[in-house]
Amino acid sequence: VKFSPSIQYLPLGLSGIIKCFVEASPSFQFITWTKDRRPFDPSVAPGVITLENGTLLFKRVNNEHQGRYRCTPYNIHGTAGNSNVMEILVRGNV
Repeated sequence: VKFSPSIQYLPLGLSGIIKCFVEASPSFQFITWTKDRRPFDPSVAPGVITLENGTLLFKRVNNEHQGRYRCTPYNIHGTAGNSNVMEILVRGNV
């Protein structure tokens, strides 16, 4: 993981993203995520999509999306480790 901002903000009621900035050679094949030290599977989280670059897209941010996330990229050689903790804060009024 090249860079992981320690604090990121998501806009309540709007769409938002959490990026995992990866530099890999060969390029990564997939990225796994954790939220609050537990596996986070975007494929079963309503309204959350994993983009091709590993970014998490939240279609409509709600307070449940707030938490401490980590990303771990993998390529054919495995992984070089996970990101630092990214504190995701939901802000705004709906």
